Amino acid sequence: MRAHIEFLLVRYLDGKASDAERAQLSEYLASETDDAEWEGLIEELMMAEPETEDYTRRDFQPVLDGILKKKKVVRMKILRWAVAACIILLAGIGGYIVMMKEDGTTTVAETQVERFKNDVSPGSFRAKLTLADGTEVLLDTAMAGQIARQGGTIVKNENGELVYEAAKESAEMMYNTLTTARGESYHTKLSDGTKVYLNAGSSIRFPVAFIGNERRVEITGEAYFEVVHNEKMPFKVSVNGMEVHDLGTEFNVNAYSNEKAMVTTLLSGSAQVLRGNSVQLMAPGEQVEASQDKLTLVRGGDVDAATAWVKGVFRFNDIKIEALMRQMERWYDVQVVYEDKVNSHFIATIPRGTTLINALKILEQTGGVKFKVDKKIVTVFR
Repeated sequence: MRAHIEFLLVRYLDGKASDAERAQLSEYLASETDDAEWEGLIEELMMAEPETEDYTRRDFQPVLDGILKKKKVVRMKILRWAVAACIILLAGIGGYIVMMKEDGTTTVAETQVERFKNDVSPGSFRAKLTLADGTEVLLDTAMAGQIARQGGTIVKNENGELVYEAAKESAEMMYNTLTTARGESYHTKLSDGTKVYLNAGSSIRFPVAFIGNERRVEITGEAYFEVVHNEKMPFKVSVNGMEVHDLGTEFNVNAYSNEKAMVTTLLSGSAQVLRGNSVQLMAPGEQVEASQDKLTLVRGGDVDAATAWVKGVFRFNDIKIEALMRQMERWYDVQVVYEDKVNSHFIATIPRGTTLINALKILEQTGGVKFKVDKKIVTVFR
């Protein structure tokens, strides 16, 4: 829920929120939750996200006053986005740093407008739900209420989250599939209370109600799990010949087919990864890379970068341009081509709620790369 609120806040502050997203954010913030908690979330978000042209000198107090109409808001000290972030380009031994100035200018020449023939909107909360009988339901944040009944389970869409409520125990195993296209993201709460966040270009197939001695789901692409632990009925994730077994866990699985390895990142609890004859036990902060039948344990993995998408941001930490742009391709639903070889590594944090051109301008501040945008094609050059 927190990740979804952060996403909606970024969309709202970026001026990209739909009427449905604004109404949903208003409902969240008009809840009985303590004002200080919401103000703290906004302050944390402001400090965590990078400066872009759209956010320069933004006044956040009107945002609070406008949304929290049903509550008495304790006024907070206004924080500005100015000088809120820096992007570092690691190039050989030295580094290159670009800081956004308070007047919105930078130390690097402005991007030539003619290279950006059009802009591309960021992805949105949308998905396709395939019911047990093959019926397909298109989901978005505007849809609310009961969608279907699957056996003894009621399927509802609540506040942009697909919720499964097992009204009674079912003897029949029925499966649903939630699918996101490129440029889409969604999340669901399974019948056992487990929450699953689905990234762009991904899917999850799951029973509408869990019966038997295990809870097993199948995914493609990338998914983040907050598992409700049950020793008598362990939770298992299957993906392309690999399995992740929950041992009281919060974890992320990145298994896109165009990545060099499937990566499981553990945030809390413990987990077990199995592939072929290999088994690897994980502790919080560790990652397991699965390539063919080999499992490689990475201690001190970059948990923050691996799970940033759930919080509504891209977080790049010493990443190559190819890996970076694969994430852009999936979220903005674009095709990337390369005119030049770019050897630089990048460190940056970019809101996923911003448009493609704004994201690319942030990367261009490094001076190590340039882009062209023509319809759905992004060209990378030096």
